[in-house]
Amino acid sequence: MATVTVFTAARMEAIEGSSVVSGTIDGSGHLILTKHDGTTLDAGDVTGPQGPQGPVGEVTEVELNAAIAAAHAAGAITETQLATGSVTAIKIGTGAVTTVKVLDGNITAGKLASDSVTTIKIVDGNVTEAKLASSAVTNAKVSSTAAIAASKLAGVYVRSGATTNNTIWTSTAAPVSGDGVNGDIWLKYTA
Repeated sequence: MATVTVFTAARMEAIEGSSVVSGTIDGSGHLILTKHDGTTLDAGDVTGPQGPQGPVGEVTEVELNAAIAAAHAAGAITETQLATGSVTAIKIGTGAVTTVKVLDGNITAGKLASDSVTTIKIVDGNVTEAKLASSAVTNAKVSSTAAIAASKLAGVYVRSGATTNNTIWTSTAAPVSGDGVNGDIWLKYTA
């Protein structure tokens, strides 16, 4: 004949209240069991001894760069933690070097690429006489509409009182007064 065990309602409630509904391991390695009634039970340390070192995992360059960027943003990587020569050109992001990051006087002529300084990059009025090489201004460089004053031309003499009628002589000595007509160009000839 079979045996039947009967529980009363109070006994059933007691069993249900003491039943475990969840469990977690806390930071110290203890198993914490939570009962149906909300109370907890510390079952003690359930961690074993540390095992051997596992194999080294592989990290992609994208994952590494993301981790470095996150650490840097959090202030975890400082200048003193970087080895000399560890930040190479390939590691500097596009657009990362701004004007503020360049120290005064650190872009030298040797650092400028050929043809990198164009006309649009030169501020108006900044090419001075000192910046022009000897014989740099040639006849081909002078505009036909330049209207250069005769006093600026070597060996050209403007007849006194004749500056308004374009009378000039290509001589270093003044011509005889009254010679020539308006517009004549006189050449001093030495035999």
